[in-house]
Amino acid sequence: MNINEKISTLENIENKSCEVKLFIDIIKDLQDEIENLSNENHLLREYIDTIEEDLREVESVLSVEDDELEIDNFDEEEFIQVSCDSCKESLYIDKEIYESEENFDCPNCGNLITFIKS
Repeated sequence: MNINEKISTLENIENKSCEVKLFIDIIKDLQDEIENLSNENHLLREYIDTIEEDLREVESVLSVEDDELEIDNFDEEEFIQVSCDSCKESLYIDKEIYESEENFDCPNCGNLITFIKS
């Protein structure tokens, strides 16, 4: 016997007391609420599935191996190589930035690199 049949059985009882009537109303309200929650859950699941598919597409576009990355037309004469004292990484700074600024935040560790110009 499923829940709808059980509710029907309760409703068909003759000479129901006020308590039984109240109990039936509460059960019907709970059943409606559960059905609403189930429908909302189904809609949310569909929405999450759509987001997951979109995220997989974005990840596939963004997942480029380091050896696949290339810098087109890299001209060493336009850049100055500096080394970060903190993380020891070599960085190439645009000459215009180097000449116009006195310091620069390391993009790897955030350390402040002060340019010593000769």
